Amino acid sequence: MPDTAVASLSGLGDWQMLAASVRGRAHTAKQGQREDSFQLTCAAGWHLLALADGASPVQLPLQGSNIAVAAAISELAIALWEQPNPATVFDWLPATLVRACSAARAALNREADRRSLNVRNLDTTLLLLAHHAASNLVGAVCVGDGLVAALIADGRHAQLCPISNPIRHLTSTDSDYWRTCVSVYNIWESPPQLFILASDGIANDYPPYTDKLGGFLRELDRIAHGEAGSAALRDLISYEAGSDDDRSVAVVRR
Repeated sequence: MPDTAVASLSGLGDWQMLAASVRGRAHTAKQGQREDSFQLTCAAGWHLLALADGASPVQLPLQGSNIAVAAAISELAIALWEQPNPATVFDWLPATLVRACSAARAALNREADRRSLNVRNLDTTLLLLAHHAASNLVGAVCVGDGLVAALIADGRHAQLCPISNPIRHLTSTDSDYWRTCVSVYNIWESPPQLFILASDGIANDYPPYTDKLGGFLRELDRIAHGEAGSAALRDLISYEAGSDDDRSVAVVRR
């Protein structure tokens, strides 16, 4: 598993999708591997982002995070092709995000059965974001810790999903809990400029509702527009101080 990973993808219209992940100092000191995973795609006029953080104490955290993002994005893309009408988004988008969580959990269950393991050995968080490019509708779910946030054109920022306290993983929860983790937005005082998913290695260093987070998002937005793109994003999250956890971000920006 590489110590770092980057990705970029042309979005819809004037939007761009970027992601970066770096191994945390705690894993480096123990010669462990990076345990965060991400995935980006577009489907049916939507930008889709997923990020997961495998739980270090368990047996297969990297496999858990990889399986969760792949299964969730695949199911979300299929579901959005079946729901083409953004005007009724509040009727179906929350259930669609829960459906994606269910697909990720089912994939983890199948992998655990294949390995004859308890599924808790694949413990992982799961963060998802679906952004409709034409209307700026956005839906998100945050199962576990991490951060889902937006930067709007006037420079202000907003946290889009509550952080679970205590932290509960995808493998220890069910659809009743996932429904409480979903948020949907379709009205903005100013046009949204950027949406971000971040693992706890970032979220712990940039608390929500603080100017420190706002400054980080504005800097992230600035470098995301440069030629270096996802490589600059990787460099931004490779700072020396702060959290020892893996640090990962997935971004869609205008």
